[in-house]
Amino acid sequence: MRTPLNGVLGMAEVLSASDLSRLDLGQLSVEEEPFDLSLLVTNLVVEYASAASTAGVDLRLRLADEMPYLVGDGRLLRQTALHVLDNAIRFTQEGEVDVIVKCLEDGVDKIAVSLKVRDSGIGIEKKHLGEIFERFKKIDSPVLRAHSGTGLGLPLAKSYADLIGGHIETQSVLGEGSTFTINVTLGRTGLDAKHAA
Repeated sequence: MRTPLNGVLGMAEVLSASDLSRLDLGQLSVEEEPFDLSLLVTNLVVEYASAASTAGVDLRLRLADEMPYLVGDGRLLRQTALHVLDNAIRFTQEGEVDVIVKCLEDGVDKIAVSLKVRDSGIGIEKKHLGEIFERFKKIDSPVLRAHSGTGLGLPLAKSYADLIGGHIETQSVLGEGSTFTINVTLGRTGLDAKHAA
């Protein structure tokens, strides 16, 4: 099951190869444009629904009651979330992956966004948590060794988060699962997504 699944989860791998050199050369610029956070996250989850189903994973989405239009780089935020979600599904077998989005006002024209990806997968030993964002790092763990990948997904996610002024928090328990939370503060347009044209 894991071999064909790795093919299904190839979206993030392809993006890794094309974006890595651009990151190193400083060619990825941050754009400030209005975007619909609700639509961005919903579309991403829909894209991964098939891969999750193939893996026997129950992929669930929970959005905040109010999802305002935001101003920032939705493209890089999406790339950050894509790599984190890809990683969660890849390392979860017959369990659950929850994507939870919360928005909190941060001043008059700012919104603090919390995009959490929580899985019931294999988890990570505490001693390895500091290594998972290192490029090409192959963690010496018999549990993790059984799962293939380039070792670039989470490092790229961190790089994208850094570019947009955000950060990723990590919590994990070996054998119980992991939670990755993307935190970033963005501008707001004053429109709720449901009222925007």
